[in-house]
Order: sequence, then C-alpha cells, then structure tokens
Amino acid sequence: MPTTVIIFSSDEIRGNVLTKIFRKGGCESLLYKAIADVNAVAGQLNPDVIVLDTSSFFPTELESLAGKLSPDLRAHIVLLSEPDDSVLSTLASAHCPLNPFDPEGIFAEAIKLIGSEKKKEPLGQSKSLIDTLKRCLRLD
Repeated sequence: MPTTVIIFSSDEIRGNVLTKIFRKGGCESLLYKAIADVNAVAGQLNPDVIVLDTSSFFPTELESLAGKLSPDLRAHIVLLSEPDDSVLSTLASAHCPLNPFDPEGIFAEAIKLIGSEKKKEPLGQSKSLIDTLKRCLRLD
C-alpha cells in the first residue's frame, strides 16, 4: 500500500509541484485547496502525511484549524511556513521554510518522518522499507 500524502494549499502552482514530487517518489498524493476540510479528508483517507502550506491561508483560518484538529489524527503534519508563524507549530511533526521553496526537501522530510515511524516494524518487514526509502531518496 503506497504512502498517502494530502497537500493543503490554495497556491495552485506550489500545490501542483508538491503533488508531482510526491507522486514521482511513489506516494499517493492529493491536493486540496480548502484548509477547513482537513479533518473530514484526513478522517476518510487516513493519510500518512499532511502538508499544510500556511502562506496560502488567513491567520484566522489557521487558528481555527489548530483548535479543530481531531485528536484521532495520526498523520504527520509538515508545515510550510515562515519561521515566525507559530499558530500550528506545536502540532507539526516538521517545519519546512517557504523561502526558498524546496519541494524535494519537503519530500525528503516527509519520507524521513514516515521512516522513523515504521522503524518499529518487525525485522522481517524492515528490509522492504529500507529498499523503498532508498528508491524514494534515489540512494540506489
């Protein structure tokens, strides 16, 4: 089963670039423009990673989201934001700067988060995870 990544960005270009980078890396990635849908979408799809492009949304939307995130949400949250944005910082698993925009760095950060979670799998399954990560990070 491929890794599922949901990208929330109202910036069409940045969202599409990230979607393509994750798909190129073997992940199933979906792009949504409305940040208010994060709980509903995450509840239905059970993603491994949620990428939130905070520059695309109003601060009030982010504050509202921080209070509404489901406690059952098990996905890693990767924030794309400026260093001074702190509304969702406590909820994030990782932070990636927006300037300069580095889609491959964002992908690598997400894969690292997923890999750290799956290291707890039994040894018999870890070899396939290592092979997948090497392929995704182009370390073959």
